[in-house]
Amino acid sequence: MKRYFGALLALLVALGLTACGQKAAEPVDSQTTAAGVTTTAETTQKVSETTAAETTLAETTGNGPACAGDVINISDELPYQTDWDGDGEMETIDMVEYDYPGVVADTAYKLVLTNGSEIDEYDDLGIWNRYVYLADPDMDGVTELLVSGDAASNDYVTFCWKLTAGEPERVYFDGEIRYGDMEGPQMYVDGGFEGLGDGTQMLFGSNVNVLGTYGGFRPYQFVDGVINPVPDTIWDFVGSETEMTTLLEVKADLVGGRNGTDVTEADAVLPAGTRLCMTGTDCVDCAWFVTSDGQFGRFRIAVGSEGYGWAIDGVGENEIFGMVMPYAG
Repeated sequence: MKRYFGALLALLVALGLTACGQKAAEPVDSQTTAAGVTTTAETTQKVSETTAAETTLAETTGNGPACAGDVINISDELPYQTDWDGDGEMETIDMVEYDYPGVVADTAYKLVLTNGSEIDEYDDLGIWNRYVYLADPDMDGVTELLVSGDAASNDYVTFCWKLTAGEPERVYFDGEIRYGDMEGPQMYVDGGFEGLGDGTQMLFGSNVNVLGTYGGFRPYQFVDGVINPVPDTIWDFVGSETEMTTLLEVKADLVGGRNGTDVTEADAVLPAGTRLCMTGTDCVDCAWFVTSDGQFGRFRIAVGSEGYGWAIDGVGENEIFGMVMPYAG
């Protein structure tokens, strides 16, 4: 996972993230999560051309963060007090340990929100560490609380609430198509929150196990009050240095640019011995790559015959590339 840290840090700087409040936002530790970003050739080029903005600091007053579009990392400041509903009284955000069999050390964290005499406890998170952020990514003037944590073996999830004047409102996630059994809005997204991108976008990083890849980055945004992947985006393997070599001939479409969709040559044959790195995937039927000599291409993929892993033209990934790695943290 260390190879993602440099790329992720450069990416977040390039996006010009700033923070307003008591503490500037920091990326989630890249050694414990895979983390997020963009996708198409046009977007990747835009990211690379963006200059870093100067970080600004301001007091947190009223309804959460002082500046729309900024992030406050409160992970190391719990219990954290802020007047999230603007009534002149301080509310409290905290996370406390509780017994939760099945996770590390049989303990986990639950979220505790206190608004005056009203206390809301959320003990269904099941995460054994926590990264806690305040932001207003949809820029509606209402603060969002984002909580990320490890739910399994380096499998991070993120929950979200709107901190309103009354009972905090849970924000749901939808549109994730990696898992066929996920239908309709979910209480969490598979991935760790990494910061804000262009406009109202939120960046998430997650385990994406496709053709030897592990951590992928993708932007999400609010749509009608629900958080969805940004349309026409994929999971991007920014900073991936895992090079693979084909053991067999394999067909691919050559495309224009990184993760491009314009096909320049359909059904091109890559000879055995071709060296390449994966650059992105939709986790459904396409995976993008770049060869060692700079050709961009796209494999048409499908779930393997045994119901897991991936295949290209019916041939399993392990037959094409040898033992693909890594699929574990």
